[in-house]
Amino acid sequence: MEIETLSDDGKKALIDSLNRSIQVEYGLILNYPRVIDYLIHCEKINDEILNKDIEKVGIDSSRHLGWVVEIINKIGGEPLWQIDTIDRLIDAPKMLNRQLEKEETVLEMYQEAVRLVRRYAVKAKVSDIFGKFIRTNKHGLQEEVIATNELVERLERIAVDERNHVKLLHDSIATLDYLMNK
Repeated sequence: MEIETLSDDGKKALIDSLNRSIQVEYGLILNYPRVIDYLIHCEKINDEILNKDIEKVGIDSSRHLGWVVEIINKIGGEPLWQIDTIDRLIDAPKMLNRQLEKEETVLEMYQEAVRLVRRYAVKAKVSDIFGKFIRTNKHGLQEEVIATNELVERLERIAVDERNHVKLLHDSIATLDYLMNK
């Protein structure tokens, strides 16, 4: 049987792209609990809905990070665990706005990753063995192959979540502005 999968150049390009998204997601994940803690303990704002919304974005970002690591591993890459510089938290609205910018950036990264998968799709002859696609590589060794439609589906799911994060953070920033100025 034949499926669409990534070329070797496509794997390299996708791994590079997804490793950059790890760096952004990792920073996002670390900052959301800090923002909630700052709101509660420094600003004395303990709005349950606001905190739950911010926490939800952080939990989703953690799940995305896991999916990205899984994709990188499946296509034969190695996840790079790097993080941007962590901003000092002295202004919650400014920090949430910075988080919003990063969510918009990572959304663009996942959209670019989908474009990369589509650009580098190639046909490959495979065997379906116990639900896994296996092909023989140029060295005569068998290797698992991931179909491009599976990659696109996962990356588009993450992009949908990221669009929701952007909306939720816009709302959270407006809520915070209201609570701080009432």
